[in-house]
Amino acid sequence: MKISGKRIICFFLFFFSIAVPFKAVEAEEDRPELVYFFENYCDVCHPEKEFAETFYALTGHHIEEYSYSYYDMRYEKNRTFFEETAEEYGIVPAERLLPMVIVDGKVYSGDLRVESMMPLNFLENTSTDSVIYYLYSPVCESCVEAEKEIDKLPETVQVKRGLAEFDSELVVYRIDIYEDPSVARSLFQRYSVPEQQQTTPIVFLREDYINGADGIKYKLPYMLKMGLAVGTSLIAPTDSSEIPALSAAGTALAGLIAGFNPCALSMLLLFLSVLLSSDKGMLCMAFLYLAAKLFTYVVIGTGLLSVFIAWDPAWLPFTAKILLTCVGCMLIVLNIMDALAACRGNYGNIKNQLPHHLRRFLNERIRRSIRGKGAALCISVLLLGVIVAAGEFLCSGQLYLASLTAGFAAGFGYIRQLMLLMIFCLSFLLPSVLITLIIMKSRDMFAASNAILRRMPLIKLVSAIMMLVIILSSWFLL
Repeated sequence: MKISGKRIICFFLFFFSIAVPFKAVEAEEDRPELVYFFENYCDVCHPEKEFAETFYALTGHHIEEYSYSYYDMRYEKNRTFFEETAEEYGIVPAERLLPMVIVDGKVYSGDLRVESMMPLNFLENTSTDSVIYYLYSPVCESCVEAEKEIDKLPETVQVKRGLAEFDSELVVYRIDIYEDPSVARSLFQRYSVPEQQQTTPIVFLREDYINGADGIKYKLPYMLKMGLAVGTSLIAPTDSSEIPALSAAGTALAGLIAGFNPCALSMLLLFLSVLLSSDKGMLCMAFLYLAAKLFTYVVIGTGLLSVFIAWDPAWLPFTAKILLTCVGCMLIVLNIMDALAACRGNYGNIKNQLPHHLRRFLNERIRRSIRGKGAALCISVLLLGVIVAAGEFLCSGQLYLASLTAGFAAGFGYIRQLMLLMIFCLSFLLPSVLITLIIMKSRDMFAASNAILRRMPLIKLVSAIMMLVIILSSWFLL
C-alpha cells in the first residue's frame, strides 16, 4: 500500500500533539508542590512574584524547581480553599496564620516560622559548607591583593538566612588558570562569564561570580554572610601532575608510529650512509644527531604550548577540535593514497612527504656536515640535527601536532601537556635509535633501507588509523 507524504506528516503532527503535552505534564508531576497563601490589598504590589526572591534567599532554591501555586485571601474562593487545606493538614485555627507556605507537604504558617524554621529545614541532610572557587594566575599583580583578602576570611562564617543563623565552614578551592585550564573553562561556561571578563582574579560562588581584587575585597565577605556560597556545586580540581595511563600510552603509541614515518627515517638513513663511508666515530655522531633532533622537537613543542597557554581564548578547545578534524581527515586521505601507491610500487606518486627542493637541501647539508673534524664536526652534526628536525617537522611531525591539538581540545594543563610532549618525543626517536644500532652492528645500509621501503604501505596505513583514533578521541574520550 502506498503511503502519501501528507499522511506521514499528519501522523507525526498527531504523535507530537500527544507526546509533547504528555512530557510537559510528566515534568510538572515530577516537581514537588509549593503553595503560597497571602493577603494583598495593594493594587501595585505583587507578593506572589516577590515571594520568588524571598524563597531563594531563605532556602537557596529557585521557585522554578517546584510546582508553584499561590492564593490571595482577598478572594472568597481562595479563603475557602485555604480553610480546606488547613483542615487537610490538621492545622488548628489558632495557627492558621498568613503568610502560609506549604513546601512538599511541610507547613510554615506566619512570618516567624517562614523565616526561621523553613531555612533550617532546608539545611537538613545537606552540606552547610560555604564553597568558593578562587581562580588566579601566578603572574597577576591584583591576584596577590585578592589572595590577601581571601586569607583574611574566617575559617567559619556566621550565615544568616531570614531569622535563622548557623555556622558554615569556609572551603576555598584555589585554581591556577595555567595549571588547570579545563577547570577554569568549566567554571566560565557554568557561570556564563563573558569573554572580556574571563580574567583573574575571579571568585565563583553558588550562582554568582566576583571579578577583580576590589570586588573580592568588598563584596565577598557580605555574600558569604548572606549564605550565597552555601550549596555551591563542586567541580573536582584536576591534579595536572598525574597523567592517565590511557593518555600516556596513546601518546607513546602515536610517537612510535610517527617515528617510523619515511620522512623521519629517510634523512637518518642518508646520514648513516655518509657516516659509514667516512668512518668518523659513527656511534658518537649518530647519537649527537638524534639528541639534536630530540632537543629541536622539545623546543618546538614547548614554544607552541607556551603560545597557546598564554593566548588561551575561550573558543580554543572547540576550534582545536575543528582544525584537528579538518587537517587530520586530509592527512588520512593522503596516507591511504600513499599506501595504495606503495602497494603498487609507484613510490614516485607518494604525496605525503617532504617537498623535492627541501629534500635536496637537507641532503646537501648532511653531506657537508661530515667534512669537519674534532669539535667542529660535533658542532656541525648538532646543527645538522636541528636543521633536519625543523625541516622534516611538517611531514614527520603530523601525529605530533595532532596529539598536541587533541590535548588543547581536551583542556589539558601546561604541565600535563609538557609531560605528554616528552613521552611523544622519546617514543618518536625510539625507532631511529633501534635502526641506528642495527645498522651499526650489521653495517648493511641497503637491507635496512629496503626493509623500510617494503613496509611503507603498512606504515602509511597505520599512520592514517592513528590519526583517525586521535580525532575520535578528541571528540568522544578526552
